[in-house]
This record gives sequence, C-alpha cells and structure tokens, in this order.
Amino acid sequence: MQPLEVDRFRGWANAPESLISQNPDGYFRVAKVDGTWWFITPDGSPFVSKGVTDVNWLGATLSPGPFHDILARKYLSEDTWAAAQDQRVSDWGFNTIGPWSSRSMADRLPHSIVILDSAQHAPRPPGAIVTDFWSPTFREHAENVAQQRAAPHTNDKNLIGYFLDNELTWGPDHWLTDKTLLQLYLEYPGEAPGRQEALQFVRRSADSIDAFNQTWGTNLSQWDEMAGLSSEHFHPRSEESRTVSTAFCVYAFNRYATVAIGALRAVDPNHLILGCRFHTYPGDALIKAAAEHFDVISMAFYEARPPVKELDAICEQVDKPFLIEEWTFKSGDSGIVNPDGIYAPVVPTRYARSLSYGAYVETFMRRPYAVGYHWYKWMDNPVIPEEPLSGDNCGLVNQDDEPYDHFVDFVREVNLSVERWHAEGGDWVQTIVSTEDGSRKLSVEQPIALDDERPEPTPVIEVDLNNRGQTILGLGASLEHATCENLSKLSDDMRRDVIESLVDPQTGIGMNLLRICIGASDFIGEPYYTYNDLPAGETDPELARFSIEKDRAYVLPAIKIALEKNPRLLLFASPWSPPAWMKTTGTLGTGSLKREWYPAYAKYLLKFIQAYEAEGIPIHAITIQNEPYMVHAAYPTTLWTAEEQRDFIRDHLGPLFEAQGVDTQIWCWDHNWNRPDFPRAVLSDPEAAQYVDGTAFHLYEGRVENQSLIKREFPDKHVYFSEGSVFGTRGALQLAEILRHWSRSYNAWVIMLDERQKPNRGPHNATPTSVELLDDGSVRYNFDYYMYGQFMKFIQRGAVRIESTQLNAPDFGTVSFLDPNGQVVLVAANSGRAARSFTVTCGERMFTTTLPPRAVGTYLWDSAVCQK
Repeated sequence: MQPLEVDRFRGWANAPESLISQNPDGYFRVAKVDGTWWFITPDGSPFVSKGVTDVNWLGATLSPGPFHDILARKYLSEDTWAAAQDQRVSDWGFNTIGPWSSRSMADRLPHSIVILDSAQHAPRPPGAIVTDFWSPTFREHAENVAQQRAAPHTNDKNLIGYFLDNELTWGPDHWLTDKTLLQLYLEYPGEAPGRQEALQFVRRSADSIDAFNQTWGTNLSQWDEMAGLSSEHFHPRSEESRTVSTAFCVYAFNRYATVAIGALRAVDPNHLILGCRFHTYPGDALIKAAAEHFDVISMAFYEARPPVKELDAICEQVDKPFLIEEWTFKSGDSGIVNPDGIYAPVVPTRYARSLSYGAYVETFMRRPYAVGYHWYKWMDNPVIPEEPLSGDNCGLVNQDDEPYDHFVDFVREVNLSVERWHAEGGDWVQTIVSTEDGSRKLSVEQPIALDDERPEPTPVIEVDLNNRGQTILGLGASLEHATCENLSKLSDDMRRDVIESLVDPQTGIGMNLLRICIGASDFIGEPYYTYNDLPAGETDPELARFSIEKDRAYVLPAIKIALEKNPRLLLFASPWSPPAWMKTTGTLGTGSLKREWYPAYAKYLLKFIQAYEAEGIPIHAITIQNEPYMVHAAYPTTLWTAEEQRDFIRDHLGPLFEAQGVDTQIWCWDHNWNRPDFPRAVLSDPEAAQYVDGTAFHLYEGRVENQSLIKREFPDKHVYFSEGSVFGTRGALQLAEILRHWSRSYNAWVIMLDERQKPNRGPHNATPTSVELLDDGSVRYNFDYYMYGQFMKFIQRGAVRIESTQLNAPDFGTVSFLDPNGQVVLVAANSGRAARSFTVTCGERMFTTTLPPRAVGTYLWDSAVCQK
C-alpha cells in the first residue's frame, strides 16, 4: 500500500488525482468529489479532520487540578511542551487540534474554534437554561464575540472553521431538561421577547381558538387569555402538539443561526461554519434546518457506534457533510472510571477500548457524508477528592502525561487508514485468521466488503441479530500446579511475558476466566496435598491447622501476576479432594466425604475463599468437587452422589455462605456431559437450587447437547464449561459447539507443560499444551494458543450469543456473538483439507469469503449497518 503523504496542512498529498482540487481561495473548504464529501486544504489536498480536543498547556478543561504543574515540571516551557505534543499528534495519526486547546497548538496545526459559547456566556433571563434568540442582547453578544474572537483569525490559513456553539439545548435531552424548547421559552418572564415570539408562533399555528384548545387541551374563550398560560399547558401530548413543538424548535433554530452567522460573516467571510455541535443526533427536522445554514453539520455522539442508520436516511434528503466533533470510550479496567464525570460508554478492557475506537471510526468514515471526527480528549481528568468531574478515563495520555501505549498504537493504525476507508466507502468486515501450518497466526487479513446483493452461489450462514442466547462470562484455561511450576522455572521477565501473552486483552489473547485448584490436582510435580493434612488418626473440626502456605511457592505468584496483567480476570476454583481425615477411606485417592464432616468441609471451602481474598485474589465461583464420579486411588479423587452434593449445598455450604455474606457463586456437578441426571437432582430441589448459580461440564464422555438439555429444564440457571482442552481446528469446531449449547464459559485444562508433558504425577497421559517449556529454557507457542486467541481475544465478557445457521458439513462450523458495543463477532473453523468458501448474511447485508484449509477465522463488523 502506498504510504500516506501529507501537504503542509496535513492533507492527503498523494491522493488519487481525481481527489486533488484547485483551491484558489486559499482557505479550508468542503467539496463533494465523485459522491463523497471531503475537506479541501488550502493547497487543494483532500483532508479528513482527525482531531483531538483539550490539548491544553493549562490542563484538563473540566477539572484543572495538578495537570499543569506536572507539565511545567516536565517541559519547563509552553513552547517545549507544544513541540512535543505536535510530534505526538503527528505520530498518532491526528491532524486537527479541537476546541479547548492552547493557542500554541493551534498555531502549529489545523484547528477549529467554538466562537459564541452561548450556553455559558450569552445573556438570558434569570433561571432560564436557554438563550432568548429574539433578545437584542443576543445579537449584541454575537456581534461582540465575533469582533473579539473571530476578527483576529480572518486570515488564519490553519483555521478550518468555526463551531458556533457547544451542545445547546434544543429540547428534551439526557442531561438538562425533559421539556421542549417551546416550553422553555414560555417559562421566560412575560415581557421577554422570546416568550412573546413563542406565544405568537403557537397562535399562528392554529386556525381558530377551538383548534388551539383541541391541540393543547386548554379551554380559552379568547386569544388574550393565552398570556396567562404556563409552560405546563404546552406539554406535547398529541401528534398535533408535537408537530407544533418541533416546528417552533426549527423556527427558533433558524433565528439563532441567522443572527449568529450574520455577526460572524461580518468580520470573517473566509472560514467555514462547522455547525453548532449538537450534543447528539437532534432529529431530522433540526438536521434539515442546519443544512440550510452550515457548511458542515457537527454533533457529539457518545454511544458505542455512530448513528449511521439515522445519518444514512437523512442524507438522502440533505446534501451536507457531517463531523462527529466529540466522542470517547472509557476502559473498565483503568481503575479511574468516574460514574459522576462525563458520560461515555464504558467498555470492559483496554483492548476493547481500542477495538471500539477502530469500529467507531471505520463505521463512520466509510460513509460518503463523513468528513471527520474529534476524540474527547487529550488527557485524563486528574483524580481530585470531592471533585465530581475528576478521574475520567477519556484521554490518550493519563494524568501524568504518559501515553496509553497500546491504545495510541492502535489509534495510529486506525487514523492512518481513514483517508483510504473514506475513499473506498462502503461497509467492511475485519478478518483475523490462524492456520494449523503456522503460516498465519492471528493474522489481520484484507477487510471484506459488506454488500447488499449475494454474489455467486455459495453455502450461506444466516446471522440473526434478534435471536439471542446466553451472555458470556469469560473464556480461558487453568492456572493449575503444573502450569504454575513451569512458569516458575522461567526468568522473572519471561514469566511475566508468558502470563501477559495469555491474559492481556491487548498484547495477548485475552483469557479472562481461569480455573485454579483448591489443593492439588493430578497435574503436579510435588506430593499431593490439601490445606489441612494431618497425621493418620487425627482430626481438626475447627480447622485450626488450615493453611495455604504450600501455594506460596509458585501458585500464588503466578495468579497475582495474571491479575496484575488483567485486572478484570475472574477466577473459579475446584477441589480434587477434601482432607483425607474427612473421608471414608482416610486417603486423598478414592472414598467419599463422611456426612459428619459436612460442616467442617463447608468451613474448609469458606476458609480457602477468605485466605485467597486476604492475598488480594477474589474467587468468583467454586465447584464442590472436580469430577465427582471419578474414583482413582493414584491421585486425589472423591466420589459424590447427586443426593450428597444436593444435601451438602442445601444444608451446609449455601447457608454458611449466606450467613457470612460470601458473594462467591456455587456451581454444581463439574463433570462430564454423560450424566445430566446429577445436576438435575441438585437443581430440582428448590432449597438447594437457591444457592446454585449453574452447572459446570467437562467433555470426556457424553454429548454436548446435554448442556442445552439442562438449560431447557432449568432456564433460570446458567451453564458453564469448566474443563476440557480441545486441539487443532477440530478442537475449534468443538469449542464453537460448546458455546452454541448455552455455555457462558470455556476453560481449557493445563496451559503449559514441558516437552515431555510434565509435571504430571497422575495416571492420565497428556498431549502437548498451548504453551510448552522447552529443554533449552525457551517457550514455544503451539497452534492451539492462536486457535484459542481467535475466540478469546474477540469474544468479550458481556457478549451475547446470537443464532447463526450451520452448514451441513462435519468439517466446518461457526458461532456468533453480539458484543456490548454492537459489534458482531463470528468465529468459523474449517478442519477440512480444502479451502471453504461461504457467504454470511446479517439483516440486509452480506459478505462472501474463503477460509483456508485447517484454519480458524474471526470476522468482525458493526451490527448497525445491518439494520437499515
């Protein structure tokens, strides 16, 4: 791909010749070229305004705090700071400085200005939240501000244009009022010009007093009585009253725009009018009105995706370019998401924030009317005690002026692709592929066009956005003793890198649910143990000798690094055996829990949860017993009947958790698909079932369809998949089926063994794992690591499974989800020896692709473009 070259105004200098224009005026302009709108730089290059707000030497606009002091210590002078930020802006693919930025930045880069700031500074009647646009003082304000703020910029070639205002109230909105603009004007004092204008408008809208009374539910006998009506009489209760209210809003908007633009043009005829920064999509009527006055229509849109459905529809009626001048995402794992601060979507992870940025920008900038976007904002608001707007994770840099490295790396890649996306147009599907031969490893492929018409006949997969299944809790594997021991053999840096590659949602494959062991499992190098091992013949009913000390050697350190690398990581835990003194055999292998020790075992599980929480490791859920129908003398195993587990939960563990205020969930069963009668017996007892969140399954025997069977029988209980590694592309087909059958989770068993599949004291043979420790001390990532990444990196917590049809092919399968931000995620696996072509339909859109042999592909697209 030819690299993007820029002109002195950072426009697309080496754009296709058809996009290069003559611009004799020498100022920024907008032009429609071959059906697509662009800004045009003074040099004639096409330009997409990729901006960021609040690049400010003085700090954060909403909450100044200590940010400026940090900058002053770091850079010493504003000139030094501005030069450094200019370099960052360029490095990260931006080309525009948005409002509320320092003049030292605007002197260096294309920029825009909010000129009137009517919401803050225009005169208005006492107590009013809107400006009276018919008041002489508004015209005076507009003329004074234009003279003071616009006149100095008349010949500024770096100035793209003016925003008249920022987020004025035009009626009911989500933050200031639930009243219409008509009602707000009728709350003015009786002599206010705006109130008089509003009364005359509603009078002109009625053919007679009778028609007026019918529209507004009043009982006037003559027109003079209108003067005594309050704003409450003008609540839009009928279609007719809503029509009048909307018409008045347009009437007032036209007055506002005429006065404001007239004052501005009197001092500066050279620059664009970039709109008035609607605080969200304001409705078709105001968009049509804005199109009569503005060169560009601008709006903030703080949602998961831009409103392309509404914009596509309205742009068939108005022919104007659009700029999204404010939007952002916060990351739920940043630790500084302030619910009282600026409203913005909160996505689960830093990686999700990056994906959401990319999906938002690409969705918008592939529209022919889109000419730019301005991210809010440059820096995080610093956290200030008792300051309600402080501590918002909106920035590209944190409050210490440190970039969010992985985020800005992703932002750069997106920003540098925008001009070509805009030139190409259309809607596209992002594609990531891994192959068993290693030629592709989570490789980003060329995007695929979403079309409206089906191409040559191919097998069809229909994705149904409205047919929804379970919500995903998490996907991952296990940090059992074998994995943790092998990790402990690595250098500290290598150990941290491997764990990061597993759990970090941005630099790794994003595992966010891991299984750990309560005591030892069969995959361990040292002798088996529990947390309360005693000499033969001794008992400890009060668990005075309970200790997790043996976990400190290498298990706890690995878990703590994992939580550090992914703070949103959840852990669930399973025991292989109670302490031997509690069992019928007096050994860890074989035997059952004696009923007399049910209270002690419940307390044992509670003490485990409390001990781990004291280490800073919360336990999301536990199972009562790993594989309760497995009995083997060679490693820790314990036999439980369904009735025994039911009674233990109902009479002991559940009440104990409730009494102690423990939030840890209880999952029953934790064994194979072949015995649905076990969870059925537990969940059929209402007193036991009240304590049980769901059923956990393994894959070693039985059919996956029994997950759906239990879900149908107990629809208010969840299904989980707690153990069973799958391998290769055949394994990817299995994983897809596990998720298609209502599981909220998937957990592989054992992440990391060495080249000899050790340590493993148990009797079950192992195959090479996703990650292997090699004899030379290095680490090898096998195909299954990348295969798991095709699912785990992209199916976020909170994603909802959506139905997709299956092809009649044993070597091909799919599963699809709708993530919390409206992105469709479809994972397809082809275990056959030949490439597989197929078509995916979603609503009115579709795409066709070919998946290589023995490969897994992940396909991502915005659901909004399918819902026209």
